[in-house]
Amino acid sequence: MSFRVSDEWVEESRVLSEMGTFSDTYNYSFGYALNENEWLEENRRVTYASNYTYYLNTTLTGDFSMSMDIDAYRVDVSFGKSASVIWLAIKNGTYEVNYNLDEIKQEQEFINEYTKRSENTYNKYNFKTGTLIDSWEDIYDETGK
Repeated sequence: MSFRVSDEWVEESRVLSEMGTFSDTYNYSFGYALNENEWLEENRRVTYASNYTYYLNTTLTGDFSMSMDIDAYRVDVSFGKSASVIWLAIKNGTYEVNYNLDEIKQEQEFINEYTKRSENTYNKYNFKTGTLIDSWEDIYDETGK
């Protein structure tokens, strides 16, 4: 029994294109000593949003072949009219696969446009008494690609 399959690719293209959005919010808290008398507590909220596009074009030139040669035997056994059995045996065989890529070309592009907002609240405390000395807020906006 023999079986053969083959295929050839000459400048065959496969395109993957994806677009999407992502957004999330992260909260952070820090605390550190400024000096022996003062402690600074920082609470940060970062909001991130992005739109992305991904494009990939892969072009292949090459070939693929698969072959299988086996010595197969079939034996039919029956037991009257009530039971029939087919028995298949393989004595010798070879299995061969060839996969040749002569050329792979890829063209890809990734674009990520984002906005990021960081809202920070700072509280400065007296280390010994725990009294709030000062408090302020900062907001930073960032956009980019």
